[in-house]
Amino acid sequence: MNNAYVDQLQRGGLIVSGIYRRLNLVEIVELKGHPWFLGTQAHPEFQSKPNKAHPLFAAFVAAAMKNKKGGALAKLGPKLKSQPMPKRAQKK
Repeated sequence: MNNAYVDQLQRGGLIVSGIYRRLNLVEIVELKGHPWFLGTQAHPEFQSKPNKAHPLFAAFVAAAMKNKKGGALAKLGPKLKSQPMPKRAQKK
């Protein structure tokens, strides 16, 4: 994440929850008011095994099961605005 935008993104509800202090780099973000939203520059998949999931994956699956159809995500749905995919540049 570009640190120049941190304040603006935080005002919009993004929570900076992990910083690499030595270089002041944002490493983990969450979204305020969302049942489960997390972005990371780390690679937890390298520490995850089929029979021993990394805590981030385990938490994601648990939240998905808890919030499946009719749960918190479904209720939040109308508030979530999906962004249209950018149109690809047309070849001339």
